[in-house]
Amino acid sequence: MKKGLLAVLFSILCCGNVLAQFEGIVESKNITVDETGTKVEYTMTLWVKPDMVKIMMKSKGESMGNTMIYRNDLARIWMINESDKSYFEINQKDQPVEQQAFGDDEKYELKRTGKKKIILNFPCEEIVLTRGEERTEIWATPKLKSLEETLVKAFGVESTQGVKGWDGELASLGLYPLSAKITSGGVLMELQEVKSVVQKKVAPTEFDIPTGYKKQNMQDMLEDAEKSGGGE
Repeated sequence: MKKGLLAVLFSILCCGNVLAQFEGIVESKNITVDETGTKVEYTMTLWVKPDMVKIMMKSKGESMGNTMIYRNDLARIWMINESDKSYFEINQKDQPVEQQAFGDDEKYELKRTGKKKIILNFPCEEIVLTRGEERTEIWATPKLKSLEETLVKAFGVESTQGVKGWDGELASLGLYPLSAKITSGGVLMELQEVKSVVQKKVAPTEFDIPTGYKKQNMQDMLEDAEKSGGGE
């Protein structure tokens, strides 16, 4: 899902000295607009290790969240369903991840405004992207390029050169986004801000399927989706 993927890209960073590979836990605050126009707040927690990323998104007030585990070392993506203790597996080689903001045929304009500020002790500059009435204000830093490369590889892309859209253009500039605000016609559509970062060793077991979870097939997922939709 495009917005979910964007949120991931805007929510990973580290503190202190930049390492060749990042390992740690990151939390971000996010606001998006659903299909009814209602604003939805959610937090996202990421556990990051070379070749592995675990992403949990939890809406405000919910006890359970949605979890995805990317295991590039196993060429697998696991979608975890906490409500019924099940998971669905995707072969990463069959489902390559494309970091693509607007799509191949959609035009946008990227401008470096020259404005500067510090976010979580990182020097950042403002980048503004426009596409019709849609405007994205990004604050990005040149200090975290190696972190982006770690994340991209965990998603199954060989290098940042395989990243498309404006994400790839930022990568080519050596900039990594730490926050973004998307508006359309002056109305807020999405806001993504990193709130806490802990750089630490993460246990490999954090990226395993929880004990006792049952593997689903595609038919199971379709049946569950039909039930949750009231059989429509």
